[in-house]
Amino acid sequence: MSLHQHYANHFKIGAAVNAYTVDSRAELLREHFNSVTCGNETKPASVTRDGETYDFAQGDKIRDFAAANDMAFRLHTLAWHNQTPPALYSGKSRTDAIAALDRHIARMAAQYPDAYAVDVVNEVISDAPNGDALRKTQLLEIIGVDYLDIAYTAARRHFPNAALVVNDYNECDAVKSRRIFELVRGMRERGVPVDAVGMQAHYNIFSPATDEIRCAFDLYASLGVKIQVTELDVSLFRHDDKSQLPQDESELARLLDHQAEYYAALFRVFKEYAGTLDSVTFWGVCDEDSWLNNFPAPRRRNMPLLFDARGAKPCYDAIMGV
Repeated sequence: MSLHQHYANHFKIGAAVNAYTVDSRAELLREHFNSVTCGNETKPASVTRDGETYDFAQGDKIRDFAAANDMAFRLHTLAWHNQTPPALYSGKSRTDAIAALDRHIARMAAQYPDAYAVDVVNEVISDAPNGDALRKTQLLEIIGVDYLDIAYTAARRHFPNAALVVNDYNECDAVKSRRIFELVRGMRERGVPVDAVGMQAHYNIFSPATDEIRCAFDLYASLGVKIQVTELDVSLFRHDDKSQLPQDESELARLLDHQAEYYAALFRVFKEYAGTLDSVTFWGVCDEDSWLNNFPAPRRRNMPLLFDARGAKPCYDAIMGV
């Protein structure tokens, strides 16, 4: 039984891919996943330089792969403080910036009308322990604090059938989770169409604890929205650890066993919330392609996913046993 078949009664199983990995990992994708997300190919800077001329070739390749293999397609992302071309909004008045945002959303919807979920705005919450809850962004500076309401209202108009998602990281942190909660609660009270909280879930084998994850799930579920795990990986290193993988095979095996235990505990929590949680997307397919290779430590290999070049890892067997 494949991974997505094993969890078919609980939630979709997705992977973030790029125009290369839909070819190089096609067999794994077809066997184990029933949803795909473009890692970078549908971010604003990847599709347009000026908001007027668009190139969808890379995103279309991934969308077409999904359609050909009966896989669902998540759209990531319409607005972000990174990977956005300056010409899209810079120098514009509030009125013109709102019009540019609406045009960009409309173009994305026209190209990808069948996306089942859309990360409308990505990483909007500040990491600062004190001060304003919203991250300082170009759209916040030009349009104002209502830019989120405007973006989600436009997204509903252009994507009438997709789940509209607020996507962020460190989503289990006590301060940041409360900020996400308050943001979404306020938007929903104002009638703004937010359908789901996206938990990026860039975790490691040491944290967050499953109790912290449950607390975050309970908090977001209390809003009456769906939850989506959108960018899952489990690093072998703590967040601030820049050391290298151990050379000793037995020591590496112990880390991989620890990772397997963590993944199993994680999926036990996910199953508890099936129904509220409707999709789990891994940020990549194989360790060799992970963004965590060389980040945050240059020339360092990481092993955060279920598969490597040789095939399934212990963590795959662990979650198949949940």
